[in-house]
Formats: sequence, C-alpha cells, structure tokens
Amino acid sequence: MSLSSFLEKQDVKAKFQMEFQKPKFDIKRELLASPILGAQPRLVGTSFDYLLRFYIKYINPQAEEDEGGWAAERALRVLQQRGENQLYEIGNVIVAKARHNYLNFLETGKFSDELLKSALLLAKLDPLTRRSDYIVGNLESIDNEDIADLRNLINIVDPNLFRTQGRVLLNPDFGPGSLLVKGADADLILDDLLIDIGSCATFMVKVKII
Repeated sequence: MSLSSFLEKQDVKAKFQMEFQKPKFDIKRELLASPILGAQPRLVGTSFDYLLRFYIKYINPQAEEDEGGWAAERALRVLQQRGENQLYEIGNVIVAKARHNYLNFLETGKFSDELLKSALLLAKLDPLTRRSDYIVGNLESIDNEDIADLRNLINIVDPNLFRTQGRVLLNPDFGPGSLLVKGADADLILDDLLIDIGSCATFMVKVKII
C-alpha cells in the first residue's frame, strides 16, 4: 500500500484529525516565481527536491545523505530488473553525469545549466521507485521551459532559512516504517523540523530526532 492510499483510509484520517491540529493556510501573497507556460510542474517540482537538497548540502557541509543513494539511482535497479537494458544504460550515464555536476556544484556553488538539466533528468527516473508500472518516456529530452522554471524557483530560496550548525538529514527514510508504504521517505530533516518540499509549498513539522 502506498503512503497516499494509507492516508486515505477513514480510520487513519480520523486518527490524524484526533492527534494533529491541521494548520490554516490563509496567507495571501504574490507568487514569487510564477509558473512558466509550457513547463511541466510535476517534473519541475521533483527536480526542485533534488536541487534544493544539493543547495542545502552546499550551505551545510555536515548534512548527512541517504546511504541508499538518490531515488533515481535506485530506479536504475528497477530498469535492470524489468530487462529494459537500453534505458538502464541511458540512466547510468545520466546518474554518473549528475554525480559529477553535483560534486562540482559543492565546490563552486554555481547553479549551472548542466546541474539543472541533471536535476530534471534525475526527476524523470524518480517515479520508478514508487510505481512498478511507470513508463519512462523521452528520458534524454529536456525542455528549456523546465530549465527556466527550475532556475526561477531556486533563485528565490533564502539560504538563511536552511543554514544551521545542527544536524541535517537529506532524503531520510524511516526504516521498516517506510517499507510498509512502498518506501516513502522525507525530503529533509533540519534540526527538529521535518520538511516536505512540494511544487507549490513547503511544509514543516517539528519532529524529535533520536
């Protein structure tokens, strides 16, 4: 059962309503980065997850990364298991280049077009880890509108909101708990905040780090 399906169960909904107060989102502000016509919001949103975690590692060198690697790297194993050898080889090249661009970014802090392209390509592989029936299409194709949309998003990030001397966990999972819901994980834990990055908003919840 996926995490989304689990949260839709009536008894789970009732328990959440009992235990957690739902915050009111009544703030009305002008969009800081309006979506670009022709861009793909879902793809750009997942790409932003990657790019923001790259940035947080840059400003917080002590940040701990998931030992299992990126979701896109785990997706390669899915392609291999499905016998999609051509896509597997293309994916290997994408991930290797992304690792190179990421390490270069950690040295320079510059959001190059190549880094943004890598984030978008990683995002194309990402769904394979959650949907066994997912079909990867146009894996090597990147639209300029998506690059521009992603750059607009990362340009409005205030690094002071994410800079800390404390503990930072990038893309952590929750062990056996994650396995119960098809490997669901978190985007980021910063000190005592659990942060989920979406294409429209960032949600933060206080957690206790053991």
